[in-house]
Amino acid sequence: MYEVSRHMQTKIIRTILTCFILSLTCVHSAWAGGFVQRVFTDRDGLAVTSIRGLALDDYGFVWAATEQGLYRVSNSKVRRIDKIGTESRLSDDFLTSVVNIERDKLLVSTNAAIYLYDIVQNQFTAFGSPYLFPQFPGGPLVSAARKNSKTWRLLIDNGQVYEFSLQSPNCSSLLSCRLIAIFLGANCWSCLTVKCWSREPCN
Repeated sequence: MYEVSRHMQTKIIRTILTCFILSLTCVHSAWAGGFVQRVFTDRDGLAVTSIRGLALDDYGFVWAATEQGLYRVSNSKVRRIDKIGTESRLSDDFLTSVVNIERDKLLVSTNAAIYLYDIVQNQFTAFGSPYLFPQFPGGPLVSAARKNSKTWRLLIDNGQVYEFSLQSPNCSSLLSCRLIAIFLGANCWSCLTVKCWSREPCN
């Protein structure tokens, strides 16, 4: 049988390690190649403004709530959604947040109102309108947290928390807090007033 010298063993081990390290670098660069970075500017259609909120939908579009409206960003272009020509479809151009709540639905908030945006129908419906929770008191969205797959909890600026579901178009007030309501994360809400946990139907 053949005997391999110590020097030869070292050469073989170095060669194997070199091949292994080179293969890892190739795999690493292949993984890194999947990341795409793109900067959008006013030349692409995004107004020179502050972005107040971002959401990613199920189709891969990024939605930007800005101080000058709602924009949809794709790989190649930016499109303003809340205006048709020069006519605004919302009460205010200054948007504070956008939340993807379902495959074809977004919650969009201005400084004074909340809208449900249907992506497929390209239609905004205001909370408090005859078509969506007529008893809604109004006010901007402060935070939204998913309760389950179809229900969301919405904290508005006056301290009230509402449960919102697209399945059954009736909302219920969970909390009527006058002073402070705190969003602690995930599905955890805390209220710092005494009589908070009263349930009141909206309709």
